[in-house]
Amino acid sequence: MNRRYLLKTFSLAGALAILPRLRAGEPFIRMEFPVLRLGNMAVTILRDSSGQTDASCLIGATEPMLKRSLPSGKFDSVIQAFLVSTPQKKILIDTGLGLKLHDNLQKCGLRAGALDAVLITHMHGDHIGGLLRNGKAAFPRAQLFLPQEEHAYWSAKAGSTGESARAIASAYGKRICLFKAEALGNLKAKEAPGESANLPAGVRAIAAHGHTPGHTMYLLESKGERLLIWGDLMHAMEIQLPYPEVAISYDVDPVEAVKTRKRVLASVAGSGIPVAGMHNASLNFGRIISTREKSYAIKSHPGA
Repeated sequence: MNRRYLLKTFSLAGALAILPRLRAGEPFIRMEFPVLRLGNMAVTILRDSSGQTDASCLIGATEPMLKRSLPSGKFDSVIQAFLVSTPQKKILIDTGLGLKLHDNLQKCGLRAGALDAVLITHMHGDHIGGLLRNGKAAFPRAQLFLPQEEHAYWSAKAGSTGESARAIASAYGKRICLFKAEALGNLKAKEAPGESANLPAGVRAIAAHGHTPGHTMYLLESKGERLLIWGDLMHAMEIQLPYPEVAISYDVDPVEAVKTRKRVLASVAGSGIPVAGMHNASLNFGRIISTREKSYAIKSHPGA
């Protein structure tokens, strides 16, 4: 048995309490929620909801593609956020709809006031829904990090998302930190942080525009171990991995979303960098591999 991965159940609160004492090479601990350790980081999945979505929302999916990848005509879908715990910081990446977020945080032994930072991938309602409670900031001391393009686009919009963006800006005020994400480069290379260096230590923001104008991925790194949280790069992995040209009706710019997805997959395939997303139902954390059909597949990340 690999000594690094020890299958054992602890309460999440207790495990988080001992996190600063864990060192690289010590056993991986399975907890109540799916957790991946990266050096001194623990990345925990907080699931907000789950269900199935009809394939009619897909763009560019042909009958042969659907027959091969989605014979039921539906795909599993989840909404989730990620809690990143380090010895110094408690960071939340997205908030889901906010349905179970605060209950999940309490199960992790955390109150909303314990969060140091909230990072948003984009401002669709199923990613920012937990930012407000009763019209007020749900996280009273956290800095709120928003991609500049995303904030500007939605704040100028009419409709519910625009109203939410403006309400969030009012509630968080000076605690909002706007940033410009790095351009998507070769993720296999360990590049130095670029323009997003004002983010918490160990976090890089990578532009992945298309799904929305400012859609952003977060690359986490601790002691040489990395994880790419790719937000809404994919909604239906069963079909969008073998056929990355398939878009979805939620994309603001489907053509750009497809281009971005292809570039990201080409960059991470075979790199060993684990990936995770806000709607990926089939695997909590996985590694992208190239297939003989010149497309992509995913396999479980060891210990995840």
